[in-house]
Amino acid sequence: MRIIAYLRVSTDKQVQNGKDGISAQKYACEQFAQSKGWKIDDFIEDAGLSGALKITRRPGLSIAIDQLKKGDILLVYKLDRLARTRQVLDKIKEEVEKNKKAIIVSCLGEGTESQDKYNFQARMGETTAVFALSMERTLAQIRTKNKMDEKKSKNECVGHIPYGFKLCQDGVHLEQCEEEQNVIVAMLQLRDQGISTRKGAKILNDMNLFNRGNKPWSRSAFLRILTRHGADVNRKSINQRV
Repeated sequence: MRIIAYLRVSTDKQVQNGKDGISAQKYACEQFAQSKGWKIDDFIEDAGLSGALKITRRPGLSIAIDQLKKGDILLVYKLDRLARTRQVLDKIKEEVEKNKKAIIVSCLGEGTESQDKYNFQARMGETTAVFALSMERTLAQIRTKNKMDEKKSKNECVGHIPYGFKLCQDGVHLEQCEEEQNVIVAMLQLRDQGISTRKGAKILNDMNLFNRGNKPWSRSAFLRILTRHGADVNRKSINQRV
């Protein structure tokens, strides 16, 4: 038995970051297959194509169906990834079930004749609803992470403003805070001299180079900032006192 996972989004914008995007669908299929002890043999996608299009107008779907043999599975995250209209879905089911003797499986346990026939719902029992809810939560987390990654790639503020940066006047993007960047450079210089984080924190406090809010540096805060931002700072010499 081979398992072919079919992934589809309607617009190019949804390929990675949109709701039910390609990456989210792929992850859902992988998690579902793992829960069943299956191995997905191939992932085939149609990016930027409507689910109302016929099979012949979707290259990915055509390839996926062509690869199916008797007893194989065409796996989708949910049925609307396969088709958006009953007419198109019925045609796909005819090609998969009648002509290929394969079956269609939805990760969210949506009923299809083939799934009922093979009693997939019964095997999953009462866990179906729980699994579906868990999957939706997971996908929501993925979409949130993708959106945050997208914002970070555009240098937009996401939650807490990292030390060494400040909010631009537009209230959206970030820019370097020269004063805090100088403190990070001082941290780097102390580290390169072999000075411990505990002693380094004390040196900064003695030099009145305090943390935000005029708070003295602790060893843990010193280490945390150095770990997070040390590698991203241009190591220019800005303070001969260090």
